[in-house]
Amino acid sequence: MIRSILGFTVSYSQGHWKRVSNVDITKNLSSRCFRGTRLLALVRRSHLQEAPNRRLLCSSLISERENQLPDYIRNIKYCSRCGSKAEWKIPAGDNRVRAVCSCCHTIFYVNPKVVVGAVCLVEDKASVILCKRGIPPSYGKWTIPAGFMEMEESSFQGARRETFEETGLQIQTGQLLGVYNLVSAGQVHLVFRSELSELEEFVPNNETLEVEQFSWEKIPWDNLAFATTKWALMYARDTRFEEIVVPQVITKS
Repeated sequence: MIRSILGFTVSYSQGHWKRVSNVDITKNLSSRCFRGTRLLALVRRSHLQEAPNRRLLCSSLISERENQLPDYIRNIKYCSRCGSKAEWKIPAGDNRVRAVCSCCHTIFYVNPKVVVGAVCLVEDKASVILCKRGIPPSYGKWTIPAGFMEMEESSFQGARRETFEETGLQIQTGQLLGVYNLVSAGQVHLVFRSELSELEEFVPNNETLEVEQFSWEKIPWDNLAFATTKWALMYARDTRFEEIVVPQVITKS
């Protein structure tokens, strides 16, 4: 039991009362508080020294996980509906990592793009129409008229539109010539074979430098824009007098 009386503290211990100066108690308490404060400061200092390393480790782990994700997922950083930050995780019932909104939980599915084009045959299938690209990639190289399929059109409608936009030529019918799966690029190319009964004037657009008619022997095989261009032209040349029952299918990883 401790009682404070007139500047002294009286403590009762082991059957005896003992008088102790309040100054002595204050000194003892101050000393203990100082040692405790110093110990706490040392602990905090050690934590502060470790904190940057822990933050660096966490940042490194997050960066490593992000780098393992494909670009088409990693590039989705915010929700296009509500603007909140996107998270990368496997949604319930799914088996792939998706970008998921952290607020409204919208799941963003990224699917391959569809490219449509046409191999246009003229003069009894003895020659073909090619375009020289005026935009990257493969600027200045030759290709068949082709481009990305738009909404609200069929695959052949898209090929017909691209042909008209890049050459000024109108194609009316076409047979599916080839299906080319470019897995790493996230694209599927659908190429049709069409025949032009009458050759109209070429009208290239701003994406095309030139439009020319080539015989099969004069095709600039070493200056073609894409592998799919070469595959389609070679298959069209080899089957130009046949009905296409089964289109050519090539998959490139």
